[in-house]
Amino acid sequence: MATGILSDIFLRSSLKSLSLRHCNLIEAGISMNIHNLSSVLVNLSLNNCNLMEGDVLNHICFLSLLKILSLDGNNFSSIPADICLLSNLRDLSLRFCEKLRDIPALPSSLRNLDMSFCKELQVIPGLPASLEDLGLSHCKELQNIPELPSSLRDLRLSHCEELQNIPELSSSLRDLSLSHCRKLQKIPNLPSTLRGLNLSHCKKLQKIP
Repeated sequence: MATGILSDIFLRSSLKSLSLRHCNLIEAGISMNIHNLSSVLVNLSLNNCNLMEGDVLNHICFLSLLKILSLDGNNFSSIPADICLLSNLRDLSLRFCEKLRDIPALPSSLRNLDMSFCKELQVIPGLPASLEDLGLSHCKELQNIPELPSSLRDLRLSHCEELQNIPELSSSLRDLSLSHCRKLQKIPNLPSTLRGLNLSHCKKLQKIP
């Protein structure tokens, strides 16, 4: 996409939803000045845009009304600490960000977080207390999971091959997927709310409480 077209887009201050999936924003050589959209934009998708650390991610952190943010398939290894400023953010998707290693503290408003297929991710900070859905499948280097919020309803950890233990489960949990967690040795007590459970190919799991 040409730089001029992108500049025109960012001058449209009435936009509430914007998708630029599979646009190579690095090749376009732009400084994504999206401050014009900060008072209206609620949904932003920049999947597979060849994004790395720098101006684009930093600008996003000042879209104060943003509720849905999708950054799947990009090349950054970390995201700015200022993401915590997105006080209205409910959905954050970082799937297939295969170089992602570090995650800062996330907005307390977050309900849904998907970091599946982040193959370099090893450590996750404390999770927002309001989180309801957490996807970490195929995070092959992930070794530890922080304390889970009591609001969590859906937890996907399939193919987390280095994971050995998981913390106490939420009393609200409905679905739990742990298939192919080959080093998983034990799981905590299962809540009475649980409706779906997948423990396929958990070869070292010793017992189910």
